[in-house]
Formats: sequence, structure tokens, C-alpha cells
Amino acid sequence: MADNSTRIADIEETLRSGVTSYTNDGTSVSHDFPELRKELRRLRADDDTVGNKRPTSFTVNLGGF
Repeated sequence: MADNSTRIADIEETLRSGVTSYTNDGTSVSHDFPELRKELRRLRADDDTVGNKRPTSFTVNLGGF
């Protein structure tokens, strides 16, 4: 059972901040947003605590009304 909720929260916080790079005491950090989003999708897919993973058993098409 994988619980990736802390890493998912960290990535979501980084993406929400919108900061791509910063420097703190001479240390530069840069974020690659496409890679972070890719990792976030992978972590959500592997996580057992996020969302409902049951497949859809019934759908209705109401397009004719």
C-alpha cells in the first residue's frame, strides 16, 4: 500500500506557488513544472489514499434530449 500524500502535497504546493527558480544563501533551486506534473500524475495513480479507483459500472447517454 503506497501512501504518497506528503509528496503529492509538496508538489501541489510548488505548482501553486508558480515560482520556477529562486536563490537562497547562494543556493539556486529551479523547478521543472512539466516534470513535476508528470511525477504528480504517477504518484496519484500509485497512491492508495487518493480518489475512488473503482471503475464506472453504468453510464447514461442523454444526448438525444
